[in-house]
Amino acid sequence: MAKSGRVFLVDVGSASVGVAIAELNTAGVPVLSQVKRVQFENASGKNTEALPALAISALKKCLEGVLATSPAPKTAHVVLAAPWYRATISVINSSSEKPARLTESAVQKALAAYD
Repeated sequence: MAKSGRVFLVDVGSASVGVAIAELNTAGVPVLSQVKRVQFENASGKNTEALPALAISALKKCLEGVLATSPAPKTAHVVLAAPWYRATISVINSSSEKPARLTESAVQKALAAYD
């Protein structure tokens, strides 16, 4: 998040859409405002072809009045949940005779060795 600006956040879930505006307070802590979440209408989960239209409809309802605040955010971040992207999960096994501390660099090294 930019230190001096407001950021528009969008969370597209599998049955709802949420929006918020985030900005840093005087202590540098992120604060959310204009938080709104709308459920998909008639989302039974059986008709996956209808999901994009349901998501757009819910997003339009979320946006009503939220972006009318001043000053308008110049940056937006969109978070997509399933079923909006394809993901794969990989499991990496590692063993050690001695207890090992798990650090970020150790994870990065394991991931690099895996590729």
